[in-house]
Amino acid sequence: MKHFTIYNSDGNIKRSGWCSEDDYAFQPQVGEFILEGNFSPLDYYILNDLPELRPAQPTTLNKLTLTADGIDTITISNAPNGIFTATNTTTHETVSGAINGTDTFSTTIQGTYKIKIESWPFLGFEATINGI
Repeated sequence: MKHFTIYNSDGNIKRSGWCSEDDYAFQPQVGEFILEGNFSPLDYYILNDLPELRPAQPTTLNKLTLTADGIDTITISNAPNGIFTATNTTTHETVSGAINGTDTFSTTIQGTYKIKIESWPFLGFEATINGI
């Protein structure tokens, strides 16, 4: 038996499993590639046919609490090119959009917000902020 990891052209790991030596070459579908071994998509991506640890995002927030007056802001810095999402954990209202570099977040609705930034191949960035 042989362990395999299937990934796409972006290095994004799609699945892994075990198969016989004879079936190994038949595991990838169109547009996919195969690598021998077991690599978790939570921790790894494939670069130049080799497993690499996914890097942490350099994203930072200047604070975790803001006044919910629509004027006070939290500054998001060093965000890689990706998707920003902020969800109010009480109302479940969500705002999202593209982010790259520096941006700001403000709100007029008090509550706790879950901030997420997704940018491949970086690990996901998450923070909880409070609008008071």
